[in-house]
Amino acid sequence: VIRHDDVKVKSVMSPVLRDELKKWCEDRGDLNLDELLLEAASCLKVQQDLLAHGWYANSILYSCRAPNCDAMAVSKMMKALAPNTNIDVIVSSTPCYEREGAKSRIAISEDSLLLNHSIAKEGFDNPLTNAVIVSRNMDALGIQQVLGRAARILPEDRQKLLDRLISIDSPIGWKKYYANVYVICHGDETFV
Repeated sequence: VIRHDDVKVKSVMSPVLRDELKKWCEDRGDLNLDELLLEAASCLKVQQDLLAHGWYANSILYSCRAPNCDAMAVSKMMKALAPNTNIDVIVSSTPCYEREGAKSRIAISEDSLLLNHSIAKEGFDNPLTNAVIVSRNMDALGIQQVLGRAARILPEDRQKLLDRLISIDSPIGWKKYYANVYVICHGDETFV
């Protein structure tokens, strides 16, 4: 759980990124700066954590708001803080050809971040996704769908499992053994 007062998460934010996102919120007028900053910092922290463990970092953010995704996607500083990360956004207004382009880039990447609100819940099959970041409330079926994005088995792991070269009881030999789930807690009332 990533809490709203998590100092470690806030420490990945540069003042320049904070100012850039603050300006975006002021220009839009309909965004919550604290919410946007927490989502942006959480995404950066998750990517850092995954890479620090020696895993590839393919994450999907399920944001509170689609405009938060847009703000993070155009942020020059966010891209500067995660220079090797392929950052894509898919929201309801994203044209189909751009959605397909984002899915294609993510399918071959080992360091990607997909920003979305609810588009990538169903019908999105990318076994390389190994982390989901949940920043909004969902019903039980929605949560199951989201968890399934990270829990997909890689084809090569499936074959090794069928050939009994690896075991579900040990991470040894797997390319993707772990599915990581991060939940952003925007306030103490989130889990009430």
